[in-house]
Amino acid sequence: MEDRLEEIENIERKYGGSICDVLAYRKELTQKLQGAAYTDEQIQSLAKDIVLLNHKLNNMAQLLSDKRISAAVKINRLMSGELKALGMQKSKFETLIAPLANKDSNPYCGNEDKFTEYLEDETLKKGFSLYNGNAKGTQQVEFLFSANAGEKTKPLAKIASGGEISRVMLALKCLLADKDRVGSLIFDEVDVGVGGRIAEILGKKLKELSLTHQLICITHLPQVASYAANHYIVEKQVKKDRTITLIKELDYDARVQEIARMLAGENVSQIAIKHAKEMLKT
Repeated sequence: MEDRLEEIENIERKYGGSICDVLAYRKELTQKLQGAAYTDEQIQSLAKDIVLLNHKLNNMAQLLSDKRISAAVKINRLMSGELKALGMQKSKFETLIAPLANKDSNPYCGNEDKFTEYLEDETLKKGFSLYNGNAKGTQQVEFLFSANAGEKTKPLAKIASGGEISRVMLALKCLLADKDRVGSLIFDEVDVGVGGRIAEILGKKLKELSLTHQLICITHLPQVASYAANHYIVEKQVKKDRTITLIKELDYDARVQEIARMLAGENVSQIAIKHAKEMLKT
């Protein structure tokens, strides 16, 4: 009896500290053993799920690819006209759709046999390939751009200046206005290198886009500023030997003066004021 009690105490110390803990652990082990008896069945079921889900993923990726190619053809054509209207007559815009880079690929691809060997259904094995993509599909999309005639198109993000990128972005946003989910857009000096008739077109396009988005534009052109619903001026002042930046909203009279200054420079004439009022009225 003493030997038996000592054995029980050893078991208690090893598996929880009490008889209840020991019995609970025994129950857990029993369930694990029962589960192990069905391991092959479970593997077959999981392998079937993996194959079915991969078929579904590959079909969805192909649908997405078809839609991308169709959209790219349309965007490339429409962007040409938009960029010309914005004063970039010699520019080229292309959409590159390419397979994902190796670092984004599925490391199991090429080892499909590891999954299909557990399948009894031969129809599931036929044409099975593991999904080789991410949440955005099996492709990467990049915009290519050339600002001047005779130049090859290169990645937009690497070769375009700030003003060019802003104008390309404006053209894209105008095309996608009814589908874009971005609520607010900021254009920093989208009018660089633009004047006259093109500036007027630029102002109109920004106004059109402002009907579906909140727009914030930093501009030096009166043609762009005059289309804004609200006009702010940013200026630097020196106070107590320190330079500070101030921003303030302009009322109608102050706005007339500012647009006239943008038209004529520091010496604002009555003609410039009259022109500014006409621009705001228009």
